Amino acid sequence: MMMIFWRKGEMEMPSTSFRVGIIGFGGIGEQHFLHLSRFQDVAVEVICDQDENRLRKAQQVCGMPRLATCAEEVFSLPLQAVVVATPNVTHYPLVKEALLRGWHVLCEKPFTMDATQAEELCRLAGARELVHMVAFSYRFVPAAKMLREILERGQAGRIYHVRCHYLQSWLASPFAPYSWRLDVQQSGSGVLGDLGSHVFDLAEFLTGKKFLRVQAYARTFIPERKDPVSGKERKVTVDDAVGVWGEMEEGIFFTAEMSRCATGRGNAFTVEVNGDRGGFLLDVEKPGELLACPEPFTEYTHFRSNFASFPCPSSFGPVDHYYAQTEAFVQALRGELVVLPSFFEGWRTQRVLDACIRSIQQGDWQAI
Repeated sequence: MMMIFWRKGEMEMPSTSFRVGIIGFGGIGEQHFLHLSRFQDVAVEVICDQDENRLRKAQQVCGMPRLATCAEEVFSLPLQAVVVATPNVTHYPLVKEALLRGWHVLCEKPFTMDATQAEELCRLAGARELVHMVAFSYRFVPAAKMLREILERGQAGRIYHVRCHYLQSWLASPFAPYSWRLDVQQSGSGVLGDLGSHVFDLAEFLTGKKFLRVQAYARTFIPERKDPVSGKERKVTVDDAVGVWGEMEEGIFFTAEMSRCATGRGNAFTVEVNGDRGGFLLDVEKPGELLACPEPFTEYTHFRSNFASFPCPSSFGPVDHYYAQTEAFVQALRGELVVLPSFFEGWRTQRVLDACIRSIQQGDWQAI
């Protein structure tokens, strides 16, 4: 898997604060601001959002001297980097404009609406030697870093299974309101892109193996929801739940279930890896520990269920993976040696998402 590194001397960097803009101030945009503001050499110069209520909140929470209601205002400023945290359909035009201006970019996931858009942005960012990052934040969970290192050392042996569950419940109620995330023209897909982008990226990140083919099945449980603005019922055009079977390199058997209608679940994301020398279970809601059955088989055992909890050493970073993600982006801006989930990883993941969409539509296996 391709990783992007930056090192001092490869880019010209200013000696003063990095001037950064944030486009999109929903919940995740606010998190980006709070974490960026912790770095003394970063100055968030502007926050942009079309929702005036969010801008008022930005003024109250962040004390921002400059607010904008359209991206054109942001692009008129002498910035050096931008965070794009807007509806998925806007990622491609906003990121492209930023790259053309020579700005470094941190973009939320899913990266784009399709792999063609993602590939174009990859080429553009690479040609201009800019820092480019997709917010695959779970790579920065300490237990995920620890598991990746364990698998790189071969402690799982030959990997049989990668099994993922990512379950949320915020759409389980039929009274949950309509939003842009439920419009395929705005989001590209439902839970598949929203949660599946994390699932597919983390599976490749942990194992170092790529997806070869997938077969997917999707359901929409609640076909209409009330628009909180108009008060009218609107059709839901995306998936509420998705199941995916897949084949990864070296014959790894991949399965995943994603749902935003899993009553009782908050942000339950687990990844289990089973091999002929050990098994490992990552739970992102417990970022500082890893469940493991690391001993290789020495004799036949009919049932083997002896997972134990292992704490993650502090060397794997802070348990606040959002902060760790921001820190990596800032380090890259400084020109320090750092590994990021780049636009290339965004493109890789988008190819898997596109194959899943084709599989849902056609009902068969799809090559990546």
